Amino acid sequence: MTSRQVIMTTRWLLVPVAALSGIVAALLPSFVVNSLIHKILWSSGRHMPGKEFMSFYSIPICGAFAACFFVLLGTRAAPTHRFIVSIILLIIGGSIAWYCVGTMYEPASFAEHPERQPQVRVWQPIIATYSGGVAACIMVYFRASLSRVFRFRRFK
Repeated sequence: MTSRQVIMTTRWLLVPVAALSGIVAALLPSFVVNSLIHKILWSSGRHMPGKEFMSFYSIPICGAFAACFFVLLGTRAAPTHRFIVSIILLIIGGSIAWYCVGTMYEPASFAEHPERQPQVRVWQPIIATYSGGVAACIMVYFRASLSRVFRFRRFK
């Protein structure tokens, strides 16, 4: 094997590692932000207005960033065929997202006491997560398109 083939093989092996590191890269700041919000708003232990609001929007935003970073970092590690890799990572990430947040119900407080009120299925987390992944695929597509256009004009 030549050194170029070794580098290409190594980069293909790093695609799943880079994609999973994208999830970690998106979730670590979200843990910090969520703990900061918790410390500021609920340190007294009393019910504060906005608790449901923050939890309702923090999960979809974190999911969208995680999906976007999953696709972008995994695609960045791929040596060639980046748009195809981004579509494959979108499908894999979509199945992971469905497993994690696809069956989310609100209000979460009724999980302990289901006899009080029936739970309602919430679609915002999974829709936001899929939207983040699709947005990343669109970014990869336009980046590849623009790089081909500028590369072609540069050598002409």
